[in-house]
Amino acid sequence: MRSSADDEIVFNYFSQEYAMKPKLEAPNLLAGFSELLPWSAAEQEALEMRTKESPKWRESPFGSNDEAGVRRCFRAVVGAVGSEEDALQALRRNPAIFLFGEGQIRKAGVELVLALGQAKATEVILKNPGVLTIDPSGLKDSMGSIVVVADIIDVIVRNSAAAKFVATGVQGAFAVAIGKALFDVLQLRLLTPTP
Repeated sequence: MRSSADDEIVFNYFSQEYAMKPKLEAPNLLAGFSELLPWSAAEQEALEMRTKESPKWRESPFGSNDEAGVRRCFRAVVGAVGSEEDALQALRRNPAIFLFGEGQIRKAGVELVLALGQAKATEVILKNPGVLTIDPSGLKDSMGSIVVVADIIDVIVRNSAAAKFVATGVQGAFAVAIGKALFDVLQLRLLTPTP
């Protein structure tokens, strides 16, 4: 069992055994004060984006169910990418980020920045914002593939018309190949005399 300074041993009363778990973060007592500040234009745009994407988001079991939670989620994305405009760009590209907690987003952002540096982490997040939804412990071991996948996703999204055309062509070719195979089987079974 590997251990790090961020882990602690806890007793699981359900399974009656000890396990190594990441230490829980202490509550941030100053975070509540930030909610008293006026909303920025970017925070308001993020809230509008959330409402537009899912008008009944307050009733959903996923993500925040109040405005303060949406704001905290947005601030976590800002912390990961470094600016409100980049955070809005990431949320426009992948609004599903709103479905995850701000702690998850913040921790994933920290892991990306520590491994790649702020500039490269921002580039990767803007190409593939879904990287903020990956378990932070999983990010540590697969940073190289995360960067490559972000580049691939960026190419596909930027060339979505060409990607749709290629996908449609592949689907058509697959359908024709299956049809041809079925025709050949039927021809052999039905039209070929049996000796």
